[in-house]
This record gives sequence, structure tokens and C-alpha cells, in this order.
Amino acid sequence: VGWPDDLVKILVEDYNGVVVGMKDSSGDWDHMAGLMTGILGFRMFTGTEVLLAKTLDLGGPGTISATVNLTAPKAQELFQAWQRE
Repeated sequence: VGWPDDLVKILVEDYNGVVVGMKDSSGDWDHMAGLMTGILGFRMFTGTEVLLAKTLDLGGPGTISATVNLTAPKAQELFQAWQRE
């Protein structure tokens, strides 16, 4: 179930300091990017390593994913390479 942008904005405003981010497992990059760029300081975790680099580029903190239990070394390599850029 998706969270409409307007609802997320209301929650961030009404619960400032409590609602500071979320995980998005939809794979809908446009939605994720819209929230990250449309709400100052809002932190988005991607639910897939496929979007990890893009998420980091927009200031996201990383990924929360079941498959990262198997792919953690590769995700860490990507993160370290991203930090060096």
C-alpha cells in the first residue's frame, strides 16, 4: 500500500522530529525521489539494492532489504565507492 505524498507531508509537519523518514519497497523511483526532494530533510531507505546508488545520490541513508542479507558485501562495496566519489 503506497503512501500518498500529501499524507507523508502532513505526517512530517504534524509530527516534526518523530516522522523523519521511511522505507519504500515499491521500486517506484519517481515517488521516492519526489519525497526526498520535496520534503526537506526527509530520509528515504530503498527496499532494493537496485536503487541504492540513486538513493544515496539524493541523500538517502541506504537500504533495508531482505536480500541484503545475501548481498551485503556488494552493497557495502557500492556504498564505499559512492563515498569516494
